[in-house]
Amino acid sequence: MAATWKAQLQSALDNAKHEGASFAVAGVDAGPLPQIAVRGVGKVALPIDAEQAEDLAFAGMPAPYGKGFNTELDPNVRKATQLDPGRVRFSADWDATLRRITVGVAAALGVPGGGAGIEARLYKLLVYERGGHFKSHRDTEKEPGMFGTLLVQLPVAAGHTGGKLSISHLGQKVEWDTAAAATAAPASGIRYAAFYADCEHELSVVESGMRVVLAFNLVRPQPTAQMTGPLSHFSNMAAAADAVTAAVRVWEDEGGAADPVVAIPLVHKYTKTNLGFGALKGYDAAKVQLLVACPLLDVHLVLIAKEVVGSTSAGACYGKRSRYRRWYDEDDEEVEDHATLARTAQMDDVLDESIDTGLWVSPLFGRLAEHRFGCSGISLPLEECLLDGQELFPRGLQPDKREYEGYTGNAGPELTYTYHRALVVAWPRSRRGLLPYTPDSAAAALELAERRLQHLKAGGSGPVPSPSASGPSWGHRHDPAVLQQHLSRIECLQPHEPEAQGLGRVEWEAKLAVEAAVSWALQAGAGRTQRSKQKSWGAAAAEEGGRAALQRALQLVTAPQVVMLCGEEWRVRAGMRLLKALSGVAGLNLKDAGLQAAVAGAASSMASSDSFGEGVLSLATQHVERQLTGCYMLAMHVEMPVALQDRILHTIRGVVIGASEGMTASVAEAAAAAAAAAPAAVAGRSFALLLAADVCFLARLVYADKSDASSASGAGAGGILSGLAATFTSAVLRRGDCQALLQALLKEPVVHRALRRQHPDAVRLAEARMQYLEPRVAGGVPRPDFSLPHVSYPHDPKVAQFLRDAGQEHWFGGFTSIAEARKFVDQHLSSHAQQRYGFRVLASCSGQGRSSRVHVSKSRDVYDQRVATYHSEVEELREVRGMLRAAAGIAAGVAATGAMSHALQPAPQQAMQQPALALLPAAQWHQQPAAAAPVHQVQAPAPVAQIGLAQQGAARVAPVHGGGQLAGSATWTRTDGSAHGLVPPQMQGPPLQASKPGTAGTRALTAPGMGAWAQLQRQHQLLQAQRLQAVQACNAGGGGHVPEVVDLTDE
Repeated sequence: MAATWKAQLQSALDNAKHEGASFAVAGVDAGPLPQIAVRGVGKVALPIDAEQAEDLAFAGMPAPYGKGFNTELDPNVRKATQLDPGRVRFSADWDATLRRITVGVAAALGVPGGGAGIEARLYKLLVYERGGHFKSHRDTEKEPGMFGTLLVQLPVAAGHTGGKLSISHLGQKVEWDTAAAATAAPASGIRYAAFYADCEHELSVVESGMRVVLAFNLVRPQPTAQMTGPLSHFSNMAAAADAVTAAVRVWEDEGGAADPVVAIPLVHKYTKTNLGFGALKGYDAAKVQLLVACPLLDVHLVLIAKEVVGSTSAGACYGKRSRYRRWYDEDDEEVEDHATLARTAQMDDVLDESIDTGLWVSPLFGRLAEHRFGCSGISLPLEECLLDGQELFPRGLQPDKREYEGYTGNAGPELTYTYHRALVVAWPRSRRGLLPYTPDSAAAALELAERRLQHLKAGGSGPVPSPSASGPSWGHRHDPAVLQQHLSRIECLQPHEPEAQGLGRVEWEAKLAVEAAVSWALQAGAGRTQRSKQKSWGAAAAEEGGRAALQRALQLVTAPQVVMLCGEEWRVRAGMRLLKALSGVAGLNLKDAGLQAAVAGAASSMASSDSFGEGVLSLATQHVERQLTGCYMLAMHVEMPVALQDRILHTIRGVVIGASEGMTASVAEAAAAAAAAAPAAVAGRSFALLLAADVCFLARLVYADKSDASSASGAGAGGILSGLAATFTSAVLRRGDCQALLQALLKEPVVHRALRRQHPDAVRLAEARMQYLEPRVAGGVPRPDFSLPHVSYPHDPKVAQFLRDAGQEHWFGGFTSIAEARKFVDQHLSSHAQQRYGFRVLASCSGQGRSSRVHVSKSRDVYDQRVATYHSEVEELREVRGMLRAAAGIAAGVAATGAMSHALQPAPQQAMQQPALALLPAAQWHQQPAAAAPVHQVQAPAPVAQIGLAQQGAARVAPVHGGGQLAGSATWTRTDGSAHGLVPPQMQGPPLQASKPGTAGTRALTAPGMGAWAQLQRQHQLLQAQRLQAVQACNAGGGGHVPEVVDLTDE
């Protein structure tokens, strides 16, 4: 809606253009012609004859032109003769004629007040002979109050050809044919032209004859601060004034969301000396007069200066030695001077930019005092509040001043461009109280609104609190008290009460502050974080700032005072917009406690609004797939309304079972339906998109029992998510990342507790993980293999084959020189090629000539990772078996030596390999008698079977595949004098021999596969602990033979 009032205001100002106003005019006055006398020439008769024309040319001096602060002579730029005004005298009747022409010119140019107070002061008498001209230029301000130029053409008997005057401004151009004016008969009147001094104008070459012209400065001796002249001075100003007032009322209705001020660039150039309400030109005067006449606006004129400093290579020979080893001085004729370089040099790189408001002009008080550094002390975001939305200093704008500085010690040559732009600035009088604290960021706007609401909560009496000095930036390079003091002076002369329904000034300003804060927060959420456009803000900081601003604004609108100020309808609408903006913020984290409090608090304060509740539900639905945990925490927040909480939980339940059925059903009914349907339910498609952390969080809910009720994660287990364990487990097992999820889930304490309860679905998870790990570790430690089957290298078949092979190193030959070998490395084995095709090698060249070779070695990273993965999976398999064994032992109610549970049986499709054999003469082995002396059982980390050796009476312990320790009888059977026993597949390895010192003739030879060296080392450490336990157990039992614990894999 902001464009509506801006468009209305722009349209009203465009219609205010004066029909006859222009930047340049030409005309004829009836005269009479003046009588002229020139010192050194005498009386000049009109029309001027050829002889007197030549005398005038001889009596004058070559006309210079201004270049910066200098005045120069250059016939290539200007070729003319000038006579000073002190040498020219007119007859008495000329004053009336000149006054009449001046008034007509002022009216035609649209000067406020017509020609009242305007003077035409003779500047020069100019003579242009054949070849005379003046290139395109602007007239400088030759005296205070000068705003234009008046040219009066004197008739010459022979006339002239050429010499056409072209005047242009803002893309428009008018021409004055001076040849026709010069040849006109004296009786036809006096020919003249006038234009504003800031217009570009050019005189073409005089082709023949001679041109003589009187040049006058149009001067306003005492510019007034007040606008002069009634509105009816312009034909359509009355209707335009009504349109401006209507647009301002729409602006006020927009509230705090609208721009606090509006800035309109003036079309003409102004300086510090001539900027004033009474010194405006043409259309500038018309539109400013319209704004000043509006009773709802405060209006000021502002002059803004922009300075750009940049580097340049022009004139770089100053103080430097040239390519010909010659030193240049500043006095050297071959070196351009600074003035020339300032005009001709081009800026290479911008080093610094600064913008300052150097002058403020009030219609009531004139020019405001400058505080320091030539500035008024008032700073507002004028660049961001232009009415037409364009840039104040667009690219390609020509500087008003150019300065060149050569080498200064360590610094190179620099160019400085200075631009000046005049603006008319207006703001509604109803916003005077907030204007000194116009923020330049969302944080500043929110702080202002919060302080205003606190003031109202405290009763609204006393001074209005100002933002803290240590708080956010307020966009004021100077003390805001300067503007506040100025506004107080205006209020004394032009008091204004806001036309608000039932609101006093304090309430009205608080309302504007709240609306502005919400608007700023929405802009921050959309990425427009700061009016000042600070380049130091990165993307991440901008996103974080936008999220924080939206969250803070949502908390702001929940304040009870907002309903009183803005109404419930506005609050709900603002809350909906903030929620929608929050949903679109990148990196939104619903686990954030502050965000949960803001959303839940807003939902609670606007519980009567169905639309806001739908907005909260939409926020949760939009993020449930990627932030399920955060959505659950948001739903369970203490301030979340119960009805809305149920709907969010239904949404979460829908992710698990595929439908959010029964949105209006009670939690208990929905839970019962879910429990009944769980075995046959199919998980929703969204389940496949859940993050692993969210799946683990769901496990805490679906596997929780009464003992978990006190935990935050289990609080909802007995509600709408209960009875979904089977569905949840099936969904996990169907996911592509099933094994990674199982690894994480089996570490969850709630899953451990479910296994101890022998929860069938928890057992399914553990069994699935065990069945995956067993075949992966069955082959033992991975053999060295450096093949890279995933790498596809298309540029050289030899390199491609080497990458696919299992070998680690290779020599490449066939080169004719070492340079060719190095080229081969650069083309095929460079870091760029490795990064592009996904492999890592080290390459080196050696030899010379045809014996040059390239040695390439693959990195060990891939193989080392395979080995590390193997060891971690072996350890994990041991832990999973331990969990299942513990679950089976608890379920059967027996000790760890009981029978194996069904859960430990390997799956049929993943049957174990043929068990290894332990071979000894049958006579030397026998089963341990049941009535023998007590044997102290030692709990080993792996299942064991006990075998007695008759000759020694010692107990040997060998690893076996199966359940807990078997007591009383062994799992060994006699077949043709051999004993058979099971050995875990992960213990396979090369044939090893075990023997006990002092037992000659007794030895055991294992079948192939008793472990690799890494596993042997670990098993040896475990057996040392077992031996110590065996000795301690024997001593505790009264002594006797100490069982010997022997590892058949131990050499």
